[in-house]
Amino acid sequence: MNGGPDRRRADIDREDERPLGSSGAGRVELGGHADGALAQLVIPVRPLAIYDVTVGKLQSMNPRTQPPAYASAERSTSDGIVRAIAERVLSGELTAGDRLASERQLAIEFGTSRPMVREALRTLTERGLIRVEPARGAFVRNETGMRRVQPLDLEYRRRGTTARQLSETRLMLESEAAALATEHADATDLAALEGALVRLEASATPLERVRNDLAFHSALVASAHNPVIDTMFASIQGLTVELMVRSAGDAEIVRQSNPYHRISFEAIRDRDARAARAAVRAHLSIAASTYGEDYDRSLDTTAARALRLIGSGAGLEEFLRSVLPDG
Repeated sequence: MNGGPDRRRADIDREDERPLGSSGAGRVELGGHADGALAQLVIPVRPLAIYDVTVGKLQSMNPRTQPPAYASAERSTSDGIVRAIAERVLSGELTAGDRLASERQLAIEFGTSRPMVREALRTLTERGLIRVEPARGAFVRNETGMRRVQPLDLEYRRRGTTARQLSETRLMLESEAAALATEHADATDLAALEGALVRLEASATPLERVRNDLAFHSALVASAHNPVIDTMFASIQGLTVELMVRSAGDAEIVRQSNPYHRISFEAIRDRDARAARAAVRAHLSIAASTYGEDYDRSLDTTAARALRLIGSGAGLEEFLRSVLPDG
């Protein structure tokens, strides 16, 4: 072996320091040639492990096999449980009538407490995904209460998209759509945009405002006459409605944002790209200064709570189904 005994000893020391976990019965075999013959070295290694109190056993610390610590911690929160179960329902893994595991089983699966599981089940019920029957358990709701979910929409929810992340996306997308609309909007587009604006300004209730707000922003995006922007906006419409639900129940947010719709429309009508872009950016930046902690929370959870506070008798999924164009 090149380098002689000292080189071989150094190689062995480095092998001993690798995070091999407890695989292979704690032994490593190194093959090499010395004096024309195969030299087989059997070397004990020190498994790197910790005692995991949540499952009561040793767990390997090998970074190649262990999930990131933040993933496990996030999974055990109410939001994490909601996302995981919602994904199973919306993807079709769980179908109408299927019974969820018991609270105790879910608490073990997610490594959390039963009160945390109950909070997650309450959110899932508010979203219209499940129903809870006393003494029987939780069941996936009938498909009549569901909406058709686009693959990208499901992926956004799987990742726990927040108000901050959606707002950043809409800032890029809609401000440029507004600028393009100043070049491409025709008389039909302007009429549709003005009609949506009139209905939005006349909204009598928060829920009516959400419907009209979506119609206005959809008309604005359509006025850009760009099919890629249309498709991108369509993929985030569900999340956009959830953001609008959070805003519609807050009088201060409504007061600050309301003027920008008309300013945006007038800039597009007057073919002023700079003013149109600036108005949309100002409008969509309001959430950053008014949402507080909700700005970095999962939109699903925030919207479900907001919908309850503004007096809707519908769950979040049912409301989304009624508002979205292809619901």
